[in-house]
Amino acid sequence: MQKAPQTKAPTLRHTWLSRYIEEGKRYQGPAWLRYGVLGAWLVMTLLNVFSFALLPMTVQQVSQLRTPLYLDPAPYAFSIWGLLFAALGAYAVYQWLPFHPRGALLAETRVPMLVSFVCGILWPVAVGFVQMPLALLLIVGMLASAAVAYQRFKPEAAHGMPQRLCVSWPLGLYLGWLSLATVVSLAGVLTDDLGLRSVLLSSVAWSAIAILGLGGLGAVLGYRKRDWAFNAALGWGLIAIAGEQRTPPIGWAVVFAIALMAFGLIAGSRRRTPPRSMRDRLA
Repeated sequence: MQKAPQTKAPTLRHTWLSRYIEEGKRYQGPAWLRYGVLGAWLVMTLLNVFSFALLPMTVQQVSQLRTPLYLDPAPYAFSIWGLLFAALGAYAVYQWLPFHPRGALLAETRVPMLVSFVCGILWPVAVGFVQMPLALLLIVGMLASAAVAYQRFKPEAAHGMPQRLCVSWPLGLYLGWLSLATVVSLAGVLTDDLGLRSVLLSSVAWSAIAILGLGGLGAVLGYRKRDWAFNAALGWGLIAIAGEQRTPPIGWAVVFAIALMAFGLIAGSRRRTPPRSMRDRLA
């Protein structure tokens, strides 16, 4: 009597790999949304790079027409946009891939990041036509939607180095720079468009308080999220402000702000990691 052929039981590795692929495909999301994020990033990058040929005025030309502020960073600070566009490109490509771990949480970042990229497309247009109040609203939209994506993904619990490189760090860098840029834009609109330079506080005092507030925000995220990327982008901008202004109150405010950020990161690195929830483990 011939024995029935025995089927080989699937190994643990094959079972895990199959589940990994199936879980990733389940949270793949609608194709139009994945392509929309990728396309919006591409348009935003190209428009900002070629704004000198497509718009009446560039951001640099408009900034020269505005009243100098104590929050103005040195021109070299804006070179960070090259890194930001590359990092956001890594995110846009990564979220477009057919499967990846923590697919459920990554899928929740697509809509807010699409909104942020659309605002990023419109922002240089508003600046190019010197519509600064509108530009302020757009950069607030970029910041708010990026903050939603940041909170939904929980960068401190990224799954492996690929997700740190392509999701956690890009979101942290982007949010850190937008936090500083929003404060600077608000100061410009209050000064030039609303004429509130001398209301309640001098511009030096207001700028120092704003810098300390940003440092406090970096300290909180450094402690709670252990996010060095957010603090790196923010610290880059603050150092550029101190280098450009060379005013003692501003310089000391930057020193204290960076000290706060460093303290938050160090304290956060020593903090015991809380156990991840079941949702985060399966996502």
